[in-house]
Amino acid sequence: MLRNFPFTIVPLVIFNLVILFTEATVWDNEILKLPLFSGQDWPLRVGDLMVIVGLLALMGEVFRATSMAKSAVTNHLLSIIVLIVYVIEFVVVGDAANSTFFILTIVALIDVLTGVVVTLRLATRDIAFGDHLTPPN
Repeated sequence: MLRNFPFTIVPLVIFNLVILFTEATVWDNEILKLPLFSGQDWPLRVGDLMVIVGLLALMGEVFRATSMAKSAVTNHLLSIIVLIVYVIEFVVVGDAANSTFFILTIVALIDVLTGVVVTLRLATRDIAFGDHLTPPN
């Protein structure tokens, strides 16, 4: 079952846990400031960290999409369900109506589209065409 588990659900669960136990403005809180050679400080915020978690989840999904396992269809269906939850939550839940959650929703959309496209491309490579194949008599 874990083989079909869509990684993009991890940022969704973390986001919901954070908004459940903290205030909605937590996404703008600075985690740390890094001084740059330009003399400016670059602040890393909680929302930025959530986007990084979402991108790491997307990377895992893309790596998994390159396999031709039979469970790929199940994973795609579960990823579509996760995307639907993202979209519904973005539209309905007030604390999710922010840029961080919108970017995570786009990451889930890219996961669905990439997974389907990669699977279709891999499936077309498995089809053999040519004169050396003759139909059975």
